[in-house]
Amino acid sequence: MTWRTHFIGGVAILWLLPPVGLESTSVSFPLALVFAVLGSLLPDLDARESKLSNVQLGGIPWLKPVSYLLHRRLGHRGAMHSLLAWLLVCLVFGLPLSLVLDP
Repeated sequence: MTWRTHFIGGVAILWLLPPVGLESTSVSFPLALVFAVLGSLLPDLDARESKLSNVQLGGIPWLKPVSYLLHRRLGHRGAMHSLLAWLLVCLVFGLPLSLVLDP
């Protein structure tokens, strides 16, 4: 999969928000969209040339060293593409998101 297919998958999954109780309000939907996109690109952080590892802030690709270390240690499509990694991402991103979006 390319970053584009990960991105589309992340955005497409947002249709599940209303069934789990999150409504598309002016605040919650954009925030959920940001988290969905980040979460969809995160599994490829272990690829040296992933889109997320090349995002620059102030002209510096801050995640490049993390990407390099993950790739060197785990390879691509190893632990970052596992069910355990998915559960960890859900806890790290989902718990704060649920606290922010809780009505």
